[in-house]
Parts: sequence; C-alpha cells; structure tokens
Amino acid sequence: MKYMLLALLLMSSSVFSNFVLSEGSLLKLAKEGSPNLDLIRASSLEAKKASLTIGNNLGFKFYGGYNHTTTKEKPIMPFMPVFSPVNQYQLGIKKDFKYGMSAKIEAGIDTRSASDSNLHGVHTSKYALELGFDLWENFLGRVTRRQIENANMSVEYQNLKESIDKKVYSLNARKLYWSIVANNEKTKLTKKLFNMSKRQLKEAKRRQRNSVADDSEVARYESLVAAREGQILYLNFEKQNMLKSLRDLLPSLRDSTIILGKYNIQKSVYEVLACTNKISANNKAPTKHTDYLKIVELLTNVQKNQEVIDNTTGVDLKLITRLQNVGVSSNSDGAGGYTGSFQDSLDDMNENDRQGFEAGLSFSIPFGEDTKSLKIVRQKINQLKQKANIKQVDANIENTHRQISNSINILTKVMLAQKKNAKSLSRRVKDMRKKYSQARIPLYALIQDEDALLDNDLSIIDTQLTILNTVLDYFVVFNKMPCSFNKEI
Repeated sequence: MKYMLLALLLMSSSVFSNFVLSEGSLLKLAKEGSPNLDLIRASSLEAKKASLTIGNNLGFKFYGGYNHTTTKEKPIMPFMPVFSPVNQYQLGIKKDFKYGMSAKIEAGIDTRSASDSNLHGVHTSKYALELGFDLWENFLGRVTRRQIENANMSVEYQNLKESIDKKVYSLNARKLYWSIVANNEKTKLTKKLFNMSKRQLKEAKRRQRNSVADDSEVARYESLVAAREGQILYLNFEKQNMLKSLRDLLPSLRDSTIILGKYNIQKSVYEVLACTNKISANNKAPTKHTDYLKIVELLTNVQKNQEVIDNTTGVDLKLITRLQNVGVSSNSDGAGGYTGSFQDSLDDMNENDRQGFEAGLSFSIPFGEDTKSLKIVRQKINQLKQKANIKQVDANIENTHRQISNSINILTKVMLAQKKNAKSLSRRVKDMRKKYSQARIPLYALIQDEDALLDNDLSIIDTQLTILNTVLDYFVVFNKMPCSFNKEI
C-alpha cells in the first residue's frame, strides 16, 4: 500500500509540474514554441510560397508526348498515300523569362508507313529552337518584372510583419506577467491590512469583555475584516483569470502549477524610467528605431508596380520565331518500296543542309467585356487600399510617439502626486491611531483614513502598471528602441 501511494505521488508530480514564473522564464518558454508563433510564421511562409510559385512559373519545364495513329481511310487520289500506322515522339525543354520572352528546345521523331505506296517505317527527325517575344503590354517584361518585384517585396513585408507580430506577442506575455506581479503586490498590501484588522478585532473583543468597548465597535471591526477578506478573494479571482489568459497564450503551461518567482520591482522601475526619459527626449518620432518606416517604403513601391500591372487590358501580341533542322530517311529497298531508319534520318540531317526558319505573329484581343471599367475599378481599389495602408502606418508612427510621450508625462505626474498623498496619509493614519488609542476620536474616523491610505497605495500600483503597459505599447511601433526594458523574445 505504501509503495502504491508513493507511485501515485510520483505520477501526479510528473503530470502537474511547477513552473516558476519570471519575465525571463516566460520569454524563454514563448520562444521555444507556441501556437501563436506558429500561426505568425505560417503567415510569413504564405508570402514566400506565393513568391516561389511565380519563380517556379519562370523555371525550366520538361515536356514530352507520343501520338499513335492507325486508319483504314481511302486516299483522295489514287497516287496519294494513306499513312498508317503513324508514330510520333516529342521531347523538349521550355522556359519563360522575366524579360517578356520564352524559349523552347525540342526534338521529335516521326515514323510512318503506307502499305498502298510501299512505304515502310519512313523516319523523319527534327530539332528545333523556338523563341517568343511579347511586343505589347509585357514588352521587355514590363509586367512580369513588376509581378516578381511585388512578390519579393511581399516576402520582405511579411518578414517584417512577422518580427513585429512576434514583438506584439512577447509584449502581451510581458503585460500579463506584470499584471500578475501588480496583483501580487496588491494582495500583499491588502493582506497586511487584513491581518491588522484581525488584530484590531481581537483587541476590540478584549476591550468589550472588560466593558471598555461596546458591541458596535466590535461589529465595525468584524465588518472591516470581512471587507478586507473580500478584497483578497477578489484579487485572487483576478489572478486566476490572468493565469488562465497566460495558459491560453502558452498552452504548454496547461498542466503546470504556476508559481510566481522572485522579482525586483525597484530595478524594473529604474529601467522603465530610463526608457521614458529616452522617449521624452525625442521631440519627433525616432523613425530609426522602428520597422514601420521600411514597411511604408515597401508599400509605396508595391503601389507603383501594381499601378502598372492593373493598367493592362489583356491585349496580347507576340512574335514567334522558329529555327529547325529536319532529316528524312526514305531509301529504296530495291523492290519498288521505301524504308528508313532513325540513324539514316540523322545522317541526312548532318550531310545535307536541311535547316528551316519560321516567323509569325499571334495576337489576342478580349471583347465582349467592359475591360475599361474593370481596369478603372481595379486601379481604384489598389490606390485606395495602398494609400490607406501607407497613411495608417505613417499616422501610427507619429501618433504613437506623440500620444504616448504625453501620456507618460501625465502618468508620471499622477504617480508623484499619489506618492505625496501616500506620505501625508501615512502620517495622518499614524496620528489617528494614536488619538484613537487615547479615545480622542471615533473608530469610523480611523477606519476612513486607513481605507483612504489603502486605496491610494493600490492606485499607485495601478498607475505604475499603466505606465509600464504604456511603455510596452510604445515598443509595438518603436520595436528597436535601445533601452534595457525593451527585451526581445
């Protein structure tokens, strides 16, 4: 029985392990992998896939074919042969280029017979080089090159966006961590007053037994103890919600017991103050510390290319040239018939000038559609989307710096006022306790001042957390701000 209990304890300890929560351990766990980071990476890979697809479309393609024909049809004229069977083989390589041209190299063999004309296995071998040139909308790759550039810039854009999204993800994790720390500080402060209230209640009951205090004083302390206990329970409720959010953010913590590790608030306060000083020192947005400026540049270039792409109407005009060499093997068999072989066709090609050249134009013009209106709508959509994105990013850079700088200055003044108020309230509470022990003031006056001091101390913690979160929000845009509190995942 003892060994069974030991085994159960070992199993439970292995399933529910402890995770000591600190800012460093949290960022390390986030870096090791989470569904959020996987989704961020997947979005970046989608752009890379689109770019590779365009590149593959311009790659080498190997093609081939075989065709067999058998017929019993009657010749149109007595002296015209009907070929049957006919076997045709074709192999080739083709490639499209970004400069509006295509190339094709192919080889083909044709073997055919005609029993009514005594033709048996006549061979025709063919080698050809074909070049195609776009002469209209994609002349010199005007459209294709811009499509490739946009695809490459899209990859670069998504890589920047991936870096920013990872930053946002780590900042959200850090916000949760510091909210848990703030909750812990509030709980410690409230528990301190809760324990004091219990001691005061115990003292009030002692005084009641000695007929020094009445029942109303005891009831007031009982009410105060219950109120403090309610505050502690509510803070614990908030903490559990934060831990749930943390587990949602990092599912690997699902089966772990999260224990808040040691932290150095004073050090973090100095780091935040150093960052706020750097932020406030810049009158203008420090664009060198953000990736958003590069995003604006990319979006601007994409828009320019897209305007050229969207200006197309679908009209296609191509010049096609073909240089080929053909060898035929059709030799008399001495009995009135003709036969041939592959090698003989190659010999004919090598020993005689059998070269040929072809050139032609092909065009296609769409009709039956309102192509002009479609082009205008397409251009308008692109202009509106791209300009809106550029304006939004530009405004985000400037507004983030201006508003957060102002907010930090205001919040710093608020915190200084709260700390000044805390010093005054501390002196007053100390004096009020002395007066109450001398029976110079009523109980409710002392409790009112203690509540005011507690509320002010809790407000200081909230203000510090707000300043910290505001600085973290600043790092969303200015993700390369050089200060120690700007940690990377």
